[in-house]
Amino acid sequence: MTLQTNVKVNLGLNVLRKREDGFHDIETLFLPCHEYSDVLEVIMGDDYSRTSASLFARYGEDQVAQAVDGKLMITIARKEGVDWAAEKDLCARAYSLLDKDFDLPPVPFAFR
Repeated sequence: MTLQTNVKVNLGLNVLRKREDGFHDIETLFLPCHEYSDVLEVIMGDDYSRTSASLFARYGEDQVAQAVDGKLMITIARKEGVDWAAEKDLCARAYSLLDKDFDLPPVPFAFR
């Protein structure tokens, strides 16, 4: 399954405080921007190695972050590079939180 994800622009951002969970409380005004989008691709486990390898080939090793922990396999590729750990990505964090309560099946993610 491949999805185009909507992009939003912060017209104003006020960081109020850091929370115990590592996130921040904010005040902001978002504006949708339909000219740009990310691509989220959720793939079957059998296809993960092939898809992951093609992202490395297309974007190069410096533009890809990857994490595999037994249940969650995630690969993130950006032509601008990835400057965060794949397991810290918001989708990976959401999966981990939901997995604690609902024992989710293994899921591979590929972002480009």
